[in-house]
Amino acid sequence: MNGFKEIAPAAITDNFIKLIGSDWMLITAGDHVECNTMTASWGGVGYMWNRPIAIAVIRPQRHTFEFTEREQMLTLSFFKEEYRDALKYCGSHSGRDEDKIHNAGLSVAFTDDDVPAIAQATLVLECKKLYCDMLKEECFLDKSIIDKWYPAKDYHKAYVLEYTLMHIFFRNAALHCKELISANTEDRILRKMIQQTPIGADQKIITFQMTMHIINSF
Repeated sequence: MNGFKEIAPAAITDNFIKLIGSDWMLITAGDHVECNTMTASWGGVGYMWNRPIAIAVIRPQRHTFEFTEREQMLTLSFFKEEYRDALKYCGSHSGRDEDKIHNAGLSVAFTDDDVPAIAQATLVLECKKLYCDMLKEECFLDKSIIDKWYPAKDYHKAYVLEYTLMHIFFRNAALHCKELISANTEDRILRKMIQQTPIGADQKIITFQMTMHIINSF
């Protein structure tokens, strides 16, 4: 994917509770002929069966469901706050009625495996389905979840997904690093350099300033 950098799963340091629960993500599936995306704020990322995995849940009435059922692979896309309105749009409009990706101001990009993703994302996880099943009413130990979230008995289908080294892309990695370096972070880096590097403090400051200049030049 143009503009994306491949990174290892362990290199991702983002807080996925925030990324999914607060920032939201787009689940995208399909092919070059037709694809669809949906906004999701439930799911997870972890490690299972000695593999890095993600969990996505989709209700059968969602238009994206037919694509995730048909395809073996899908993508999870994460965004900067500036795309909040686009994610709201994708969560409140159906791809059955319109080209909601285009109408949300977004566009589709395809991975090397021809899996659709959203080009404006900062982070994309390309995933392969490992396991899936419908959530079952009799399996809920806390029945209040049913009363609160499934009064219509429209239970999600849960997908356990594998993502690997070859299927993670980071757009504008240098820009992402630049954004992470706040003034406080700069101070901590400088103090650590002065404490640990066996050269004079003045030289360390010059070295640090040169490093920051390189990062800021992106």
